[in-house]
Order: sequence, then C-alpha cells, then structure tokens
Amino acid sequence: MKKMLVMVALVLFAREDPFELKISPKTSPQSIEGAISKPLDNIKVTLPTTTRILKEVKFVYQKLDGSIAEESVKIDSDIDWHYPISISQIENLQEAELKKPVTYKLDDFELTIMGKKIQISSPYKLEQIFVLPKPFRIILDLKRKDKVIDQTLALNRMFFHAFSVATHKNYYRISLELDGQYAYDLEQNQKGYTITLK
Repeated sequence: MKKMLVMVALVLFAREDPFELKISPKTSPQSIEGAISKPLDNIKVTLPTTTRILKEVKFVYQKLDGSIAEESVKIDSDIDWHYPISISQIENLQEAELKKPVTYKLDDFELTIMGKKIQISSPYKLEQIFVLPKPFRIILDLKRKDKVIDQTLALNRMFFHAFSVATHKNYYRISLELDGQYAYDLEQNQKGYTITLK
C-alpha cells in the first residue's frame, strides 16, 4: 500500500520533461536589445511644486554587451516647476545630410553608405570577418586574384571613418574603421556584402 502511495505521489508531482529547469533563465542581453526597437523620442518629466533647484540628473543605460551602467550629470541650476523637464535626441541638419546615400569607388570595390548601412560591392568571395579594437574596425578578408590593390579612402562620415584595401598573399584585407564600437549584421547579396551597424 505504501509503495502504491509513493508511486501516485511521484506521478502527481512529476514534470513532463524531467530535464527542464525549475527556474526559467533570465532574458539574455541580446533578446533585450532586440525587443527595444523604438528610438528615444521625447520624454517630459514634471517635478513637484516644491522644486526650486535641479541638482543632478542620472542616466541608467544598457551597454552593447548587455551590462547596465550609470552616468550622473551635475546641474545645480534654478528651475521653474511650472515647466516640465524635456529629454530628447535631436539630430542636426548636418547629421541628416550624412544619412543620405553616398557612393565611392575604390578600384574593384564600390561602397554605398546610407546611415548605419554600407554596401560593399565586389567580385571577390568573403573568407572571414572579424573586428579589431582601438580604433574599432570591421575586417573582411576576401579571396584575392592576381591584381594588387593597396588603397585607403578617408570617409570622415558619421559611423564610418575610413575604408582601406590591402593585398596579402592569398587574400585582400578590407579594413572598415568606425567612429565607435558597434555590433553588426552581415548580409550577402548579388553585388557583394551589406553591413548594418547596431
């Protein structure tokens, strides 16, 4: 009888998958990043009627690697509580101009830049892609042919600073220098490769 009761208890409390974790894992930084697709627009904060001096503003933000950091800005200014505090990101006309499509030609390579996206058109097959820090660069190694190509093009644009091609023994090395650290997506198409910064 006791054996029967134990068997019934085991059946009642057993999970469908015995290898399933009891505690669900926390959401990964990558999935958190993917879920936030809306850019910062305009946030207004109304402070209490007793407010007279704004002492400090603290920003809590998530970095590229998923970690959380804080940055405080000292203000120490008189304010009128009747008017809300506004937080927004405003791009100037120069930045808007930089996001228009622009095309460059460098020997067998053609670049088209639009915002955070660059299309690298070339007849050469990609062997590998990786990044190097300081300055932050995306490196593409392409299967080379007989032609020797060693050129550098200063872009001096938002996101993309410079583009260079160097000839090595078995490959051409493209170095794409950026203005900061980014994650990126690589997509192959009929013309070559598209890199989109994130």
